[in-house]
Amino acid sequence: MGRYKFLVSGPVGAGKTAAIDAVTETERFNTDVNVSDTAGLRKESTTVAMDYGTVAMSNGKKAHIYGTPGQERFDFMWEVLSKGTEGLLLLFDNSRNHPQRDLLHYLRAFSSLIVKVPLVIGVTRMDIKARPVLDDYRGWLAAIKIDAPVVKVDARERVDVLNALEILSEKVEASTGYQAKANESNTRTADHQTAVAAAPKQIAAEVSTPTPTPTPQLMGDLHSSHTRALVDSSAETGSLFNDEVIERIQELRGVTGIMLSDDMGEILHSSIEDEEVTDFSAFLASVTPIIEESLGMGSINRVTLKSPKDDNLNFFIETEQSLTIASNRRVSIPVLTQQIEDVLQWG
Repeated sequence: MGRYKFLVSGPVGAGKTAAIDAVTETERFNTDVNVSDTAGLRKESTTVAMDYGTVAMSNGKKAHIYGTPGQERFDFMWEVLSKGTEGLLLLFDNSRNHPQRDLLHYLRAFSSLIVKVPLVIGVTRMDIKARPVLDDYRGWLAAIKIDAPVVKVDARERVDVLNALEILSEKVEASTGYQAKANESNTRTADHQTAVAAAPKQIAAEVSTPTPTPTPQLMGDLHSSHTRALVDSSAETGSLFNDEVIERIQELRGVTGIMLSDDMGEILHSSIEDEEVTDFSAFLASVTPIIEESLGMGSINRVTLKSPKDDNLNFFIETEQSLTIASNRRVSIPVLTQQIEDVLQWG
């Protein structure tokens, strides 16, 4: 019986742990800990290293399923768990404020893996929030030339999770690289057996032929002008930085000030008293489109400046507005950034 290694990833609360729980046929291995930050808006515990389980597929093969931590500060585990993966299932929580941003972020994060192995997109919590619909996700993928199935998944339901995994296994079996590797292995085994039968007293030297490179999926340019269009294409989302979001970010531990400006550098709101900081923040907001155009590397969405003695500065840049967050330098930048992203997504 053959086997697969599948990776399941996606944002915090998308249902990765629940999905593996729903299908695994053995006791699931997990590294869950109690949540002590803004992820607690949605769940009591979070994965910090990985989840693991196994399930038998309809073709008789066993799938070994690895779930990644969702929080970005644990993203070093994403690369570790990606090694040897034959298929990727990305889960996205439809009830978050900006799921299209999550989609783009994870496509970028796993871009080197996606060009090598099949991808399936699973959309969870559609019972809580019906829009965007599956066709919206398909449209966002098409905009950056990625061809991947998009399916509705209730992460608590075994049949839904199995359906997504079955689709993934079918894509793996159909992939050019996978079939070439399997055919080569079968040919080499047959040749070896023939050689041994023909010359049982000789040591046959096995000549290794290189495995054909898998035909990559068409990724498109994730850092092209499509990036901005993808982020802006959801009709149901309003202003990213509304009053409630600003107030919640201001209350985060370590935040010492916050400033909102428009794309022309005009200050709309500020609790940062240092005029040099506010002037620089406004300048950065106004000059960012020029930098994007001159560099030709796509949109700039986040900038972090670390200070050895004063406040650190985090800039979250959108099409029409930019948010500057000053924070105490003793506060972890990755932790604070994750908390800010959670507030933006969950309100």
